Amino acid sequence: MVLTSEGYEVISAAHGAAGLAMLDRMRPHVILLDMKMPIMDGWEFLRRYRQRSDQSIPIVVLTAAQDDKRRAADVGAAAYLAKPFAIDDLIRVLDECLQARHL
Repeated sequence: MVLTSEGYEVISAAHGAAGLAMLDRMRPHVILLDMKMPIMDGWEFLRRYRQRSDQSIPIVVLTAAQDDKRRAADVGAAAYLAKPFAIDDLIRVLDECLQARHL
């Protein structure tokens, strides 16, 4: 709701498998990826996403992992936010990802 009120169009998926299926129908500008989800977690989502031919969508990892920075770098994330995070930090990271793509 906060991102929508800031002018972002937000489409959400309940779990990684649903998010991966959505990529067959749409191409978001950025993926916000919670690493702890039911059915398919973020790590499995990333593994399967990396098997696709087009992997150019920047991914922002949202995680509470102890070694969050290293793990985000290991999976090629454009950015990461450690939980809990401030909404202002989320908006800043999104803006940076979008500007990097010139959107």
